[in-house]
Amino acid sequence: MVSSMRLGKPIINPTAVEEFVTARFGLHTLWLGQTLWIPNHHEPWPLRRGMLERLDDTLVAAAGLPGTTGRDPESVLHSKGVRTVFGRPRRIGQSATSSKSSKSKPGDTMQLTSAS
Repeated sequence: MVSSMRLGKPIINPTAVEEFVTARFGLHTLWLGQTLWIPNHHEPWPLRRGMLERLDDTLVAAAGLPGTTGRDPESVLHSKGVRTVFGRPRRIGQSATSSKSSKSKPGDTMQLTSAS
């Protein structure tokens, strides 16, 4: 995939949809054959509007959505990134009792920086 975009103005008050599509409060990953959910916390992304100038993408069409990339996107957002704190991983399918005992505590976190 090849793409290029032009940055626009910062978004001072993101809409509920813009916040929803950029907010992530956890991630799923496979580890030793088990699915883990890892909670995370970050401040809202400092968003900017963008203008897609070029997109050469065959992945979307290969996924069964031909023609989707042949039109202008509904929205183009950009962020320089945010500092993210990840909590303790939890196995998917744990009972409510065991997941209460595995809630993240301040000493259980690792910090990563997410960047574009």
